[in-house]
Amino acid sequence: MLPLPVKRMHQIWILTFLFCLLLFSSAFAEPVIVKVSLSKNPPLVFTADNGKPSGIFIDIIEHIADEEGWTIQYVQGTWKECLGRLERGEIDILMSVAYTKERDLIFDFTSEPVFNNWGRVYAYPGSKIESIVDLEGKKVAGVRGNILTRKFVELLDSFDIESEVIEVDDYIDVFRVTQAGEVTAGLVNRVNGLKFESAYEVEKTSIIYSPIELFFATTKGRNAEIRAAIDKNMKLLKQDHGSVYYRSLDRWFGKYEPFKFPDWLKWVIGSLAGFSLLLSGMIVFSRFQVRKRTSELLSSNKELETEITERKRVENELKKHRDHLEQLVDERTGEISKTNKKLIKEMKERDEAEKALLESEAKYRTLFELSADAIMLARADGEILDVNLAMPRITGYSKKEIKELGEVKIIAPEVLEDTINDRTSQVEERGWFNVETLWVGKDGSRIPVSVLGKTMEISGDTLFEVIGRDITQRKKAEKEKQNLEEQVRQSQKMEAVGQLAGGVAHDFNNLLTAILGYSDFLVTDPGLDKVQKKYIGEIKKAAERAAALTHQLLAFSRKQMLEPKVLNINSLINDIQKMLLRLIGEDIYLTSKLDPEIGMIKADPGQIEQVVVNLGVNARDAMPNGGKLKLETKNVYIDEENAKDHADLTPGRYVMFAVSDTGHGMDKDTIKQIFDPFFTTREKGKGTGLGLSTVYGIVRQSEGQIFVDSDLKKGTVFRVYFPRVDKVEKDTEDVFEESKSLKGNETILLVEDEEMVRNLIYESLENFGYNVKKAENGKKAINYCKKNNEMPIHLLITDVIMPDMSGKELVERLDGEHLGLPVLYISGYTGDAIGKHGVLEEGVNFLQKPFTPQVLAKKVREVLDLKSV
Repeated sequence: MLPLPVKRMHQIWILTFLFCLLLFSSAFAEPVIVKVSLSKNPPLVFTADNGKPSGIFIDIIEHIADEEGWTIQYVQGTWKECLGRLERGEIDILMSVAYTKERDLIFDFTSEPVFNNWGRVYAYPGSKIESIVDLEGKKVAGVRGNILTRKFVELLDSFDIESEVIEVDDYIDVFRVTQAGEVTAGLVNRVNGLKFESAYEVEKTSIIYSPIELFFATTKGRNAEIRAAIDKNMKLLKQDHGSVYYRSLDRWFGKYEPFKFPDWLKWVIGSLAGFSLLLSGMIVFSRFQVRKRTSELLSSNKELETEITERKRVENELKKHRDHLEQLVDERTGEISKTNKKLIKEMKERDEAEKALLESEAKYRTLFELSADAIMLARADGEILDVNLAMPRITGYSKKEIKELGEVKIIAPEVLEDTINDRTSQVEERGWFNVETLWVGKDGSRIPVSVLGKTMEISGDTLFEVIGRDITQRKKAEKEKQNLEEQVRQSQKMEAVGQLAGGVAHDFNNLLTAILGYSDFLVTDPGLDKVQKKYIGEIKKAAERAAALTHQLLAFSRKQMLEPKVLNINSLINDIQKMLLRLIGEDIYLTSKLDPEIGMIKADPGQIEQVVVNLGVNARDAMPNGGKLKLETKNVYIDEENAKDHADLTPGRYVMFAVSDTGHGMDKDTIKQIFDPFFTTREKGKGTGLGLSTVYGIVRQSEGQIFVDSDLKKGTVFRVYFPRVDKVEKDTEDVFEESKSLKGNETILLVEDEEMVRNLIYESLENFGYNVKKAENGKKAINYCKKNNEMPIHLLITDVIMPDMSGKELVERLDGEHLGLPVLYISGYTGDAIGKHGVLEEGVNFLQKPFTPQVLAKKVREVLDLKSV
């Protein structure tokens, strides 16, 4: 049986053992093992150089594990591998994952976000990447399976930008391939950008995109208790600004804090201290017992020696624990010192990044405000959030007024529905829109604009970013182009009819020359009775009307022969007013307002008379029940601005002649056709439709312009503009008086390819006493001259256009042998065709077909008498 002191000592040791057993019992409970992903995304999640998991998410999950009694088992891998493991249920928690609708289908997310992040584009040095459009056709690196990579691809698609996205394992690889020039640009989140950008030779661009929130995630339908525990602890951590959450943010991004012993370290030191105190008490108690009971100790020397040996062992163990704790503290202090230096560097880099961001925002705000195009940010319901300076400049409203009005009232009501429908359909089809619409100016005016825009999501709110360009000048130019095209079509139409008229004019004129000539012969034939002469007279009248119709066709096609003179249009109007009064009738009141200082114009008097008469008759037809007809002349000056509103009028001085009526007027469709050949608003059979066409042709051939304004039920005004001339040509007195007799006995060589006309001219001139030698072409005329070179030729009459040799060529061939031979050219062709052969030059004698024998004889006598002077 043991002595009492020894027995008590054993009891004390048993109690101490039981106390320690109870104290540490929780440490031996069966742990909850939680498998957590460990990817490479510093400083959010990564493996430190010492092989220890580190980062903000690591600090948070390990704190929660301590609170919940979990044992963390990290499973390392790339980001894509981690995503796959969570989807297959091989791990329990995925850290630092962004929420998307697609991921929500395969993962469950915690409710509390841990961190906000966004993407930034870094570029290869010197690549000059300033905006997303600069990435067209370039290679861009992004992390495989990363949400920021996918968001950037969607951003490229929304702008129809073609870029090749190269996927790598992590952000370090993104920086590496960008620095090496394997890609033009790389996609990095803002955290890794701040941490690693200084370690690589890359350029930080101003392209920032896709703000996101980062969460913890678990496999779909599993680990609800883990998510609940994380959300509970995250709420508590966010409420306590001294919690591990805020200390971790400050540690990796923010300010430096002095080192604090971790709670677990305090607990260990306290436990060891208590244990040491307990042992010390036991030692003191033992010594007390030794001194008190020396005799008992002597008897139990063997047990005491054992006790002393045990005490030394415990003291040695305690010393080892103290040394180990001191070593831990020294190592931790060293780590903190290194971390402090790193944090100071990161804080400096973050300040520089924030400064660069502010500068970038200021730069783009300046670009926003100074843009020549209006830029507007609006909600889907039309509320305007912001506009730049161009918007008030275009509309006349202030920024405040524009925001108060809203987009719906800025768009003109007559196009509002179509604009919204077009915009909606385009956005649904391709994600952006480009429409033309009308904005309402402050003065109520309609401003045509081309609007380009797209939708964007900001904090769950759908916004429209709109760029509007004022296209007023473009629309005006399009209208002017449309007017010019209409005038070109009108001109082409007139040209086509003119070509037709010119083509038949020659044959018509030859036929009419023969008809008129032989009619004159028959009328003077004494063998005809009165009835026969009457019939011949009707034939002649019909031929004359046909000749007049041919002249009209040539007039509106601007191909007739003109004899322009400098004239006073007032005098011409006064001369024909009496005739005009007879034409318009008594129920129409004729007035005139003629400028007494009117300038001179150069035109064919006969043709201008036809213009006045045709416009007067047209006005009469527009007033079947009577009305007022007004003739007006005026000197006008067309400046650069007015010339824009009057097509084909160049700036300068003009004489304006106007004819206005109070008739029924015309609509726009009628005005478009008013100068078309054969177009008429009169009943069938009551007009040829050539009156205004003839006017148009004469005016244009006289280098003038004609314009028409008309209002239904109010009347019509025709305004004709002729170039004003300063020099007044004095009418030269005829040097020769008209011969009392048209007869003569001179020898005339006649060259005409049309047999009927050739015979008529031959007989006509023979009847007037001339000796006429005829040839059907130039070659025979030359042969005749060679055979009869001794016989004088007093006059050559030749057609202008003939097969093989023209009249001009014939004259040049004969000029060597018959120098100074008088020539009279005749032709049934139009003026432009004859002009190409050089016979319309000043001083050249010309007679236009058709003509009568009397007119021919008069012209022949005139040319011969001119030669004899």
